[in-house]
Amino acid sequence: MRMSRYGFFRSVGHLKYELAERFANSAEQLVSWIPDRIKRHIESRIGVIPELADSKVRLEIADNLSKFMKLVGEQMNLNATSFEIVSFALNREERMK
Repeated sequence: MRMSRYGFFRSVGHLKYELAERFANSAEQLVSWIPDRIKRHIESRIGVIPELADSKVRLEIADNLSKFMKLVGEQMNLNATSFEIVSFALNREERMK
């Protein structure tokens, strides 16, 4: 893959790159912006799945059927990965009955 393809880096030699000037000039702002942006991106991809590790959160969601069904639908509609995870969890729960 060419690292310079998206304009974040510029090639300075064979397999050697530097941060492009427009990003280097904003490095201080990027350093504070990137962690939150990565966190939001991950959350948008996997939804509430990490929160479900907390039994209190699971109990709160399970206590209200309509809230639970809404959450299942939202998670399944996020992306294929979330659909697979939720489907697997629901199938597993059904098999355990």
